[in-house]
Amino acid sequence: MKVDISRFVVVAAIAALVVIGGSTAAWADCPASPNYTPDFSLDENCLTLNPTDGTTPQFVVTGEPSHTVLRLTTDNPGQVGSAWFNAQQAVKGGFSTTFQFQFTQQGLAHTPADGIAFVIQNSSINALGQGGGSIGYADGGIPCNEAPCSHDNNGIPNSLAIEFDTFNNDGATADPNANHIAVQSCGVVGGVPQPNSNAHGANSPFGFPVCIIGSPASPETSMSDGNPHIVVISYTPPSCTECKGTLTVNLDDHIVLTVAVTLESEMNLSAGGKAWVGFTSATGAAFENHDILNWTFTPNAQSGVATQDTPAVLTFNGGAFGQGATGFDYNAKLLSGGLQSATVQVQPILISEEDCEKLVDANPAFGHAQCFVLQNADGNGSRSSVLYELTCPDLPNTSCDESDFIADLGTDFVFQKADNRGFQLLNSTIGPYAGWLKGNGGVPGHPCAIDPTNPPQFLFQSNQISSFSVTGDPTGITKGKGVPGGSCWVATYATGGEAPPGVKITSPAFSTYHQSATPGLASYTCSDPKTSKNPASSRVGPYLTAASCKQSQAPNLNNSICSSPNVSGVISCGGTFDLSVRGLHVFAVTSKDTGGNVGANIVIYNVVK
Repeated sequence: MKVDISRFVVVAAIAALVVIGGSTAAWADCPASPNYTPDFSLDENCLTLNPTDGTTPQFVVTGEPSHTVLRLTTDNPGQVGSAWFNAQQAVKGGFSTTFQFQFTQQGLAHTPADGIAFVIQNSSINALGQGGGSIGYADGGIPCNEAPCSHDNNGIPNSLAIEFDTFNNDGATADPNANHIAVQSCGVVGGVPQPNSNAHGANSPFGFPVCIIGSPASPETSMSDGNPHIVVISYTPPSCTECKGTLTVNLDDHIVLTVAVTLESEMNLSAGGKAWVGFTSATGAAFENHDILNWTFTPNAQSGVATQDTPAVLTFNGGAFGQGATGFDYNAKLLSGGLQSATVQVQPILISEEDCEKLVDANPAFGHAQCFVLQNADGNGSRSSVLYELTCPDLPNTSCDESDFIADLGTDFVFQKADNRGFQLLNSTIGPYAGWLKGNGGVPGHPCAIDPTNPPQFLFQSNQISSFSVTGDPTGITKGKGVPGGSCWVATYATGGEAPPGVKITSPAFSTYHQSATPGLASYTCSDPKTSKNPASSRVGPYLTAASCKQSQAPNLNNSICSSPNVSGVISCGGTFDLSVRGLHVFAVTSKDTGGNVGANIVIYNVVK
């Protein structure tokens, strides 16, 4: 799919711990985000259950072998419950959440009711709506035939709910059937968040406001068939100021619902775009057990504190460290400068290889650079290029453009050579000419976005690469210098503007030598030509330096390698060259820089009697 560059308006979120009630002692050891796998046997204290009387919700041990589930409501009539993860989550910048549910023990002549909802809300950690068809998130009411009709406004305000409804309240809420999924939010009116409603259509006898987003979807499988069902909900934020975000609901490996919605339009989020996430449920005259078997929630944005001693390592999709890793990491460490510490935040932006290269190649300085394709860019096995939007929430300029923000920045990533065939070909000869490109599109706080009112000539303005390795963590490391002037980054190869490391041979010379049993004294140097032109103090990359310098002479005489650059990044070597055999000789020196680029030089000399 072709993506216009003006679509890269991505709103990042600040991952931080929110203190509720003045204390975090009870859940200080909780993970940063929900990670209840394979079940709820650990970190139960990291969920706030409402009501708090211990009746429902509750943790229940079921099955053989036994496992602990979160039972939101039991197979009894007239119940309502909610469960919220204690720490608010960054939702504005996008997220993915996966959970399994199982509905069993249906009552009232085997009629199931009423279902569950996954809810994002910024109302209260004790938020709880009404029972029955309100499914614990919406309001109740008095039917209009029992005048005066009203709805009680006890739905959770500041909320968006994805309901999994198992009872047909068609007369009250315009439910399409007893097995449907819908997205509900009443939004913000005049700056005031509205209580949520479960109405899907007009003419409700309770006067419920119609707050559905999109149309309800009816999965082919009955959600109350007693079997486990897996749900994956993904939210992608809007990619331009005029666009809406996209929320997708996948049930049992089938996309059943896709709606256009922007979270910050539906609720007032906390600082950094955060909200509570969790579940609600209810029963009415009919009932069933509503069990959540497992649950993970992954914000798209990650943050951490970088210092001059300790780097911040932000992990995405399992990270890029260790055997079996499939994701990527982002690393930031402050260098000597005015800052002793800084909170850094990274929002990965998935982009097709083709569209990424259009952004990169718009700057002729980078030639026909190609963007690396990551093996597992989205956590679900999708291969994609990635833009890294770096912001610094604690700094006045959130794009890390402070004059004293000087840092080593980099990414460790997993990629398949089969998806980067051009890299494989280039790396086998002289490349890879790896790049760590930096840019800024002009939108304050969102450097990967392009300001449509005053667009820059091109998004990426400089290559800050200082090192590259194809063998690390586990298959790729790109590092560079973070300097003021832009904080949108992308890893590339075949990057224009780089040159192979320079090799200068002082001795031997293109000359004639007399035969001798004593070898001649060789002298040569290796350096990257970019280094001398752009020293680190200039804050202009790339910062590649010579890493090794090797001499060779057929037939494998006097081969040696040295790899200790001086303070100027130049490797000076001394060795010997053959004078024992008359005739033409080839003396070769090859050099490799910290980016893996290879340079070479040869001298042909003649030995006579």
